[in-house]
Amino acid sequence: MTRTQAKLFQTLAYRRQKLRGKSSGFTLVELMIVVVIVGILSAVALPNFLSQTDKAKATEATSKISALLKEAYAEYQFDGVVADVTTAMEGSKVTASATGNFDYTYPAVSGTIFNVKAEGKNDEAIKGKLMYGCIDLAKGDPDISTRLLAADTASDVKCK
Repeated sequence: MTRTQAKLFQTLAYRRQKLRGKSSGFTLVELMIVVVIVGILSAVALPNFLSQTDKAKATEATSKISALLKEAYAEYQFDGVVADVTTAMEGSKVTASATGNFDYTYPAVSGTIFNVKAEGKNDEAIKGKLMYGCIDLAKGDPDISTRLLAADTASDVKCK
C-alpha cells in the first residue's frame, strides 16, 4: 500500500467516524412545535366536525317531514277528506319513526292545514329537540323548519 492510499483510507475512515458521531432526528423543541400546531388545528376543526352530525340528523328529519307532507297532500288529492288523510298516514308515521332518530306525530289538524312534528329520541344531542312541518292540503304549499328547535319552542312554520 502506498503512502497516498494510506492517507486516503485514513481520511475516509475519519469522515465515516465523523458522520456516525452526528445524531440525526428531531429536537424536543421541534416536536413540541408540531404538537402545538396539531392541537390548534384540532381545536379549530373538531367543533365544526361534531356539529356536522347534528346537521345531518336535522336534514334527516327535514327530508322525512317533507315526504310525509307530500304523502298527505297526495292522499288528500285522492279523496278530498281531511280525516281520511290522518288515518291513512298512521302507517307512514310508524315507519318513519322506527327507522330514524326522531318520533313523528301529527298534531291537531285545523281546517285543511296538516301538521307534522318530529321530536329527537335516541341521541343526547337531539333528544327533545323539535322540527315542524305543515302543508295546506287545499293549496299544496308546504313549510318545514330549517333547524332543530328547543323542546319548549313553539312551531316556527306558518302554513297559509
